[in-house]
Amino acid sequence: MILFYNMPVLGNDLYCPSCNTKQSQINFTNCEVCANDLGAPNVNELSTDNELNALKTRYNNAHQYHLSNGTKIALNNFETFFGQNAKAIINIDLSSLKEWLIIKGGAYKNYHRLVDEGIRKVSKPGDDRRRTMIDSYLYGSYGRDMVFAAISLNDTGLTSYGECSVILNDMSISDRATLLEENSYNFVKTHNVNFETLDIPLGYRSKWDNKIKLGTAKLYQKITTSNTAEDYCKLVLYTEGDRDKRQNDEFIELHIYKGLSPLTVKSIQAPTPKDRTNSLYLNIIKRKYPGKITEVS
Repeated sequence: MILFYNMPVLGNDLYCPSCNTKQSQINFTNCEVCANDLGAPNVNELSTDNELNALKTRYNNAHQYHLSNGTKIALNNFETFFGQNAKAIINIDLSSLKEWLIIKGGAYKNYHRLVDEGIRKVSKPGDDRRRTMIDSYLYGSYGRDMVFAAISLNDTGLTSYGECSVILNDMSISDRATLLEENSYNFVKTHNVNFETLDIPLGYRSKWDNKIKLGTAKLYQKITTSNTAEDYCKLVLYTEGDRDKRQNDEFIELHIYKGLSPLTVKSIQAPTPKDRTNSLYLNIIKRKYPGKITEVS
């Protein structure tokens, strides 16, 4: 099992926690001198002053907006609800869930690793290039090691990607997870990314412990005094649950470094199966998986 710890990023520089050597690059995963593990590179990149200050500016602007409009309590209510309920969720179909938790009992892997190992076929040329290009844009060579999830304020995730919502344990991902304000496909369009310079706009990503700030910076103009808990949930994650309408999904994307073992799963929400095959899959999971499974109609 790989362990990740909070690494000392001071200012905009990364230091080895073992030999205290300043690293020449923020994205190293091992110390240049002693080869010690430097932790999740995505977290280190978002621990720099440049990123933290940019997010802080956006966050402060959000609070100033509501202060000026006399609606500060509305924003406070949203932040409280977000902080109490935010969770990481992966959506997957029953067959794949069975393979992950019961049959193989190994790590949940991303698109790149599944293709490399021959477990799934490569996507159509355009889709394959787009996924590879965007992952490389955001994370370079270690983009091939990023697993994707979404932030939800209830127990349901992006059902357009699979009917089962798998809720992850915070402690299993907090030191290796970072957030992007929106779907990474949309992000490059929203910010008109220049694929020659490959600059990433500052302040639109965050570490796990800054998720409230990112959520506030993204959604503050949609927060009102009339919002309900259900409204908050839909603002943070909206999906029509249709694979063909994923372009309408709106969410905060979560990027987790390295794979996820079955031990990272906190609970599962699965719909009542409508056919014999999926009923069999769910029964197998219920019999052999020791964690909490909630079946919903």
